[in-house]
Amino acid sequence: MISPETSLEEIAALVSCALAEAGIDAVLSGGGAVTFYSHNEYMSTDLDFITSVRKKHIAPVVGQLGFEASEGKDFHHPN
Repeated sequence: MISPETSLEEIAALVSCALAEAGIDAVLSGGGAVTFYSHNEYMSTDLDFITSVRKKHIAPVVGQLGFEASEGKDFHHPN
């Protein structure tokens, strides 16, 4: 589903939709949001979502997209 060719915007949409479908409210913030709103004037290489939901509840949702839990609060994708 997510490949090296998948854009940051597409990944943000996939994650956002997966979280919403699981009933998890999350808001894109940080550099990823700035990238979209600045029309790529600023380029970020990660996505920051703000949520009050614990990592253990998010992990299975983003795990279906291929993300793996990292140390702390982060997840990473092999692609």
